[in-house]
Amino acid sequence: MKGFASQHIGQILSACRVRSRMISLIANDRCRLAAAWTAVYCLNLIVPFNFGKGLTAEAGHPGIYLGITVYWTAGLFLCAAYPKQAHALIRGGTATAFFQIAPFLQFFSGWIALYIVASLGELDRAFSAFLLVLITGGILLVVAYLVGLAWTDLLNDPRKKVANVADLDAEL
Repeated sequence: MKGFASQHIGQILSACRVRSRMISLIANDRCRLAAAWTAVYCLNLIVPFNFGKGLTAEAGHPGIYLGITVYWTAGLFLCAAYPKQAHALIRGGTATAFFQIAPFLQFFSGWIALYIVASLGELDRAFSAFLLVLITGGILLVVAYLVGLAWTDLLNDPRKKVANVADLDAEL
């Protein structure tokens, strides 16, 4: 009986160590995701932030900062709760950051946001700026996520992967 109990206690302790290690790895992965999200998010702010800040008066700046904080926090939540979707968003966000070289996507998103906010009538400047950030950012985030999903699908497509030359010969 003594050997039986010590054996099971040993198995339980071993399982706890493995579980603790897994939790640590998951937490580290999510921290890396959060850091990657923060970097990609900041890269994607270059054109829209400068354009939006120049477009609004100083009274609208708190709305811009609040909108930026809302999306950054939502991205951190996504990294913690839905890491697969966060990977897609970060991948796509990297691609949309490069689109700022010729920022047609960013200007088009901003133009749509301006049209929508202007159609709402006279609003407080800070609230208008907040809505502009939410609409423009929402469009850019959806595009980034879709690009990231497509990119992930291309990378994970089993038809595109070939393990070695023997597999190529077998296919022929």
